[in-house]
Amino acid sequence: MKNSISKILLVLLVIETITIIFLLNDRYKYKAVNEKLTADLNEVVDEKSAVEEELRKMLVQYEELKTENADINKQLEAEQKKIRKLLLQLKKVNSSDKIRIQQLERETATLRSIMKSYIAQIDSLSTKNKLLTAKNLKIKKKYQEESDEKNKVILERDSLNKQVTVASELKSYNINITPLNKRGKSTKRSRKMKKLKICFTIQENKIAVSGKRDIFVRIAGPDNLIIMNKDSKLFMFEGKEIAYSSKRNVNYKGKDLDVCVFWKAENLQASGKYNVTIYADGKEIGEKIFNLK
Repeated sequence: MKNSISKILLVLLVIETITIIFLLNDRYKYKAVNEKLTADLNEVVDEKSAVEEELRKMLVQYEELKTENADINKQLEAEQKKIRKLLLQLKKVNSSDKIRIQQLERETATLRSIMKSYIAQIDSLSTKNKLLTAKNLKIKKKYQEESDEKNKVILERDSLNKQVTVASELKSYNINITPLNKRGKSTKRSRKMKKLKICFTIQENKIAVSGKRDIFVRIAGPDNLIIMNKDSKLFMFEGKEIAYSSKRNVNYKGKDLDVCVFWKAENLQASGKYNVTIYADGKEIGEKIFNLK
């Protein structure tokens, strides 16, 4: 009897030992499977995060690729819309859905490839623009140089013309003013003066144009007003019409020309300083002051 009980206990012990071994083995298998599942899930989560980061980077890069070309910008914006759409899809995908995440990852790679083609296209356009800009700058520089040279020639021509114009202007010298009484004799008294004789020499000038021209004389009294008579009119001086006291037409041939101009006094009463100015070709050619008592 005792031996039978011992055998039974031994059998139970063996069974219990086998059961424990089985349970331990099953536990280890479950742990390994669980660890593998956890590792796989973490890997998928990492893939999802990597895809999301890649898509966000591409959004920024597409923004940086935009140029002044409206057509290219339109294409870039279309690609950005695709990226935003993928981001929304990725956000809705369960982290354990490895197949869908891998699919989105492939689509992201395609978008990346498309973006590289845009980068190459924009770089090519940029290179062409730089070449065109350099060419335009070269053309502008050449044009500017030609324009500067043209302006230089114009300035030199204008300067030469001005010099010729100045050189061709008439000048007078030996200006003599003689107040005359009614007998034609010299007088210094304003009340007795009936005529004013203004004689001078127009200087020789080989550059000046020969021919007939009017010589104008303006006489300013002590009050600085121009003295006129019934025959006096106006003439052009520096773009304006001004009054003259007397005039004479002469034929100038480029050589010294002696000229006398007479002015008929009408009721001249004032004594004092008088100023006589001579004009020809719209320019002042001489001036002299005389006094009357």
